[in-house]
Amino acid sequence: MGEHQYPDWRSKTSLEKANKGLRNLRDPEVRATLCASCHIGNAQEGKVVTHAMFAAGHPPLPPIETATFSRNQPPHYREGLDVPYLQMANEPTRKRYHAEPFQMTRLALVGALVNLRETARLVAERADFDAKDPKVELVRWPELATRDEGEPAEDAARRKARWPELALATSDCYACHHDLQYPGYRQTRGYGYHLPGKERHRVFPGRVMVRMWATTLAGAAARLAGREHLASLDASLAKLAAGTTVQQFGDPAVIRQACLDLEKACDAAIRAAKAAPLDQAGASAILKDALEAFTEPGAGKPDQPVPDFEAARQLASLADVIASDLKAGKEKPPAFIAALAKLSDLVDLHPYANRQARLDLILNVIRVKNEKKEDPSSKSFAGYIQFIKSGGDYDAAKNLVENPGFLRYLEDVTSKTLNSWILEKSTADQLQRLDDEEERKLMSRLNAYDPAEFLKAARELATQSAR
Repeated sequence: MGEHQYPDWRSKTSLEKANKGLRNLRDPEVRATLCASCHIGNAQEGKVVTHAMFAAGHPPLPPIETATFSRNQPPHYREGLDVPYLQMANEPTRKRYHAEPFQMTRLALVGALVNLRETARLVAERADFDAKDPKVELVRWPELATRDEGEPAEDAARRKARWPELALATSDCYACHHDLQYPGYRQTRGYGYHLPGKERHRVFPGRVMVRMWATTLAGAAARLAGREHLASLDASLAKLAAGTTVQQFGDPAVIRQACLDLEKACDAAIRAAKAAPLDQAGASAILKDALEAFTEPGAGKPDQPVPDFEAARQLASLADVIASDLKAGKEKPPAFIAALAKLSDLVDLHPYANRQARLDLILNVIRVKNEKKEDPSSKSFAGYIQFIKSGGDYDAAKNLVENPGFLRYLEDVTSKTLNSWILEKSTADQLQRLDDEEERKLMSRLNAYDPAEFLKAARELATQSAR
């Protein structure tokens, strides 16, 4: 039994809990930072996926929007105001648990700034060649486990000589890997770094840039934090563009300093965004601004690029999160719901379409295996399925807990046993088919992505959100 299972755990501060080894995942910055440590990377923790790893089959993890990914996981917990204790708690307690009506919207916006900060931090750490501790080298630069013939013996010089290879791990994949066709949206989106609503900071066509999908929602987050933060973020991106355009993969020293500046600007914006008030009017205005921040080609704004597929998914994610929070206060009209569904489908925002079918299959396997046992608890497994599908209904859970035979049976179903059942050919084949269907749908959306169609859907949703 851990301390956190007792009622008095709730009275402890976040620092006291952290000192016990737990993370305050209700704090949007803490949660987003933890998620980004894998989805973006963290050189200090050795979480670096190299370009060679990509080539060997490890895919680049998709751009993450923390609120949407938390919901898609799916969560095994309840968000702040969904917890009865916090619904009845006083204001200081709710504040300590970050329980507020627009908690998921704040998570998405703070998370956007965290994603940009962690991108900048990873690049800055990988471009800092002066680390003296030999233990650091293979943690921060796993590429250097192999030595090229004739490369410098001195550590810093060797790291600098390998910069193009090191830079590939944090570069924009679409700069090289794309359909060889013209015109294409990758040309249309332009070359350079930008924040929505601000002019693009150009780099030479053909220069491979840092992967910057995380800039997509920074404008919306800055509206919450304060417009002055948008200016400081933009200034850092201007320096990054200057460092990128000097040579292929950029000048590592200039890029490192620009990323350090960007990291600092993000920290200031995060603090402001966490403290800023957020209500229905503010969330609605942020949604409208975000949806209207991108402009179609030829609309009189040549330096305002269109969103590529990764940026479009970020934008759709924010729209979905804010719409969900707004719905908690007032049901949106059918036209708004239809426009949001269209936007989400264009980028396959919720890619686990077969999740329920997959769950049903696994539960049925357990039920069938269970029926072969001479145990009265087998008759209660239908109740367990009902509990799972209800999302955790209290009465269904109470009935199960009061059935000791059923609990004993669950203890017998070890991970090893369950895995052996799932790996039986007929079950494994069915699960594989469900996975393949989901993958085909996502890839078809990627291959058919048309920014003009997406922006048309975004404008329609913006129109409906204003009504």
